[in-house]
Amino acid sequence: MTRSIQDTWNKFERWSHRYKKVCHKVIKEIIKYDSSDLDKGLFLQNSHEFHQDLGYYNSESELLTRISRKIDFLRGYLVDISFDGPEFMAQQSDFLTQQYPSRCDNSIGVWLEQSREGDIECGAYFGFQDFDVSFFCKSIKDVDLASMRNILPFDHIIVRRPKNQIWDKISVNNFVQQVNKDLEFDYTYTVEIHTHKNRPVRVFSMTFTWE
Repeated sequence: MTRSIQDTWNKFERWSHRYKKVCHKVIKEIIKYDSSDLDKGLFLQNSHEFHQDLGYYNSESELLTRISRKIDFLRGYLVDISFDGPEFMAQQSDFLTQQYPSRCDNSIGVWLEQSREGDIECGAYFGFQDFDVSFFCKSIKDVDLASMRNILPFDHIIVRRPKNQIWDKISVNNFVQQVNKDLEFDYTYTVEIHTHKNRPVRVFSMTFTWE
């Protein structure tokens, strides 16, 4: 069945309504029980908290704002990919269902971050103007990173494997190749890969220098 752009927007609106409802319930539980379960709160963490293994002892209103920010980012992303046609928009938005709190631990976690040093580049969608965001997916092939960079001009990518599994050299190389395949058609850049030497790699990051 051929899907239209409007079909995907309708799907997004249904998803965003349910996502806010589900996240609100989980946030109330985290606040109530003063939870520091890092896996349970992955959907809330910004890049700094994730990298430092920090908990989520923020106010309920601040955590709800994070959820709204993510929805705004994903709305801008959908606007951008819609220009590539309805089928591409539908395919590259299926990962939305992986954002639910209960699914994040079983997904690849990706944190995008813009450096606050030097010139600050504005994103193309005025509904989202911020420095970082996270999303979850089964494969990095499920998203269009070039379109995401149009919304958030990121300089860093931080990646976590499902279930916090260890990254081996092959899996890191495969991930980097997929990212380059996505970005190099639209951008010219150099990239540095950062891993912890002499200990298991559970998180690795990529730093981009754009030309």
